[in-house]
Amino acid sequence: MSQYYLKTGEADRLRLERLGKIYNPFTQYFLQRHGLKPGMHVLEYGCGTGDMLCWLAQQVGPTGRVVGIDAAEDQIEICREKVKEKRLNNVELHTLKIEDIASLNQTFDIAFGRWVLLFLANPTHVAEQILNHLKPRGTLIIETCEQANSGIHSEPEHPVFLEWRNMVERAFTSQGLSAHFATDVIKHFKTLPGLTIHAECHQPILMTEEEKSVLRLGNLSNKDSLVNKLKLMTEAEADQMIDTLAELEKIQNTVIWFYNNTLIALHKS
Repeated sequence: MSQYYLKTGEADRLRLERLGKIYNPFTQYFLQRHGLKPGMHVLEYGCGTGDMLCWLAQQVGPTGRVVGIDAAEDQIEICREKVKEKRLNNVELHTLKIEDIASLNQTFDIAFGRWVLLFLANPTHVAEQILNHLKPRGTLIIETCEQANSGIHSEPEHPVFLEWRNMVERAFTSQGLSAHFATDVIKHFKTLPGLTIHAECHQPILMTEEEKSVLRLGNLSNKDSLVNKLKLMTEAEADQMIDTLAELEKIQNTVIWFYNNTLIALHKS
């Protein structure tokens, strides 16, 4: 994995849970539309703090099973907490990088991951590895977004969003990561035999103070990486952006178009 510049565990829990409220309904619709049903064996790669993982476990029911993996142990600990709270007995959790999927020695009906592969230096190769661990007629679902064409803007328009878009794109390209990952995935897998591809986009509009807070929380989460590791901003610039976003989230008539999110289903023949 290339450098993941967001925090993990409790330090980023609130942001991920608020993002889940925004994105989960469409993601869940997409998963059900593309075959998720009771009794399935499902992998969530990069399960984060576990909200989607728990929902998947509820959907497959007692005759199914969900395996969740994440490279960060503190994310897995939060998952364990939520699984225990919901009394789910059909979940298996591992602290594991997606590149090491073979060590699970399992095959799956569906493999799903949100905002994971775009942080990898070799994402299409890893996606092909996941496809190799699907059952016949299995489905790989990739949820991702394009950093070079994120769609983020506001009404009324505010210059902080241009600054945000440029900063995130530079964070990706400075690490050699693709800023056009959704496009890359679709173009790559269209050339491979034995796959049927479906894709849809979803762009949420943030209107409440809680919804709009995810931008500020995102900056708080990646501030150390942007300032001290990637050196793309000064601390003063990062603090100014955080303060500006905090002010904007409280302005009732400011509406924010957030990340144009892409869901891609790769169905094996």
